[in-house]
Amino acid sequence: KLIDMGKTKNKGEASEFYAFVYILGNQLVPVVDGTLTATNQSVQFNSLKRADEDYIFQTEDRIKVLARGDTFYISRKDCKKYAADLLHLLFAQDKIQEDDPTVQKLFNLLRTEKISAKSQDKMDFSAEVCEPQSPLSRYLGFSVKSYIGNDPTVINANRNNSSVRFVILKNGETPTKEEMSPFLNLDEKRLGPKELFSKLLSEGFTLKYSSCGGEALEYNLRLIDSSLPEILAQLLVARYVDYETKESFASLVKKVAEKPEIPEIAELGDSVSRRENSLTFKLQNFLFAFSTGATVSRFWDGQEQATGGLIIVTKNGRVQCLELTTRNAIGQYLMNFSYFDNPSTSRHGYGRVFAEPDGKYYVDMQLQVRIGEKEESES
Repeated sequence: KLIDMGKTKNKGEASEFYAFVYILGNQLVPVVDGTLTATNQSVQFNSLKRADEDYIFQTEDRIKVLARGDTFYISRKDCKKYAADLLHLLFAQDKIQEDDPTVQKLFNLLRTEKISAKSQDKMDFSAEVCEPQSPLSRYLGFSVKSYIGNDPTVINANRNNSSVRFVILKNGETPTKEEMSPFLNLDEKRLGPKELFSKLLSEGFTLKYSSCGGEALEYNLRLIDSSLPEILAQLLVARYVDYETKESFASLVKKVAEKPEIPEIAELGDSVSRRENSLTFKLQNFLFAFSTGATVSRFWDGQEQATGGLIIVTKNGRVQCLELTTRNAIGQYLMNFSYFDNPSTSRHGYGRVFAEPDGKYYVDMQLQVRIGEKEESES
């Protein structure tokens, strides 16, 4: 065997591998815009690189493979067949065993030993591509976002590194112990995060950004934009006003832009349209950075890994490429479909009011961002 027995991958990780094999089998990938609408154009892949392995398209059916210090040749038809087999496996199972015969056949065919890239990498593979209506090729890094299984993530919650702490205020001041007593020591029957935050807001308390749980997250956010922690905090709060499941960043921005009474928002412009424009620009940069390079647990140097953009795998297994010409399509896609998720409270330790020795009251939220799928049925 090429790998240790018993290793498993979830559907998201395994479908990244599926996208890679699909491209080897098809070479041309349809292009979609920021609303995931087909543009009737395709990106042509001339070569792909994954870890230390190179795959170079040569003829209509032959791919040259450089791996383990040797040269091999494989058939595109075989890749296409095995991609279909792997997709069937993804639909049939919640977890994918690396020693599954379908996976092992692919490993042998591609001369590889792993399903997914390293967990800290934002780039799943790199490739030389020709864009539509252009004779020139570019070498770019790609990140795969798959909807097979759970919605793909921009930021995964991490108990110690992705928490956002708020100080609780009433009329701009620290509340009294009597005012806070209904929210303290709620033990196992305490309100869930959605109910807790909604109740705090409905009873006139305000939540003001205090700090991030991890130093890397605070640093990375301020690297992207010096006011980003405070702005993100206001979006996290806004989601609990008229709570909607999977409410997009674009929708939250429209709500927050209409609230000049919030100091952090008022600074962004003297009209709703200007505040909305400022928020959209800053949050696109945030989502783009955490899709292509930044993480919550490592200090980021500002360098992007996924320089080419995003490969989208739909629930039915279609593989699509977001438009590459500019960052506009990716930014639009991320704003239209990204949303704040609610990770497990027991696992990530948030959603409880507590007092600190400074006499103030705090509550933690978790920063987990996923990307939803287009609602309407695909043709």
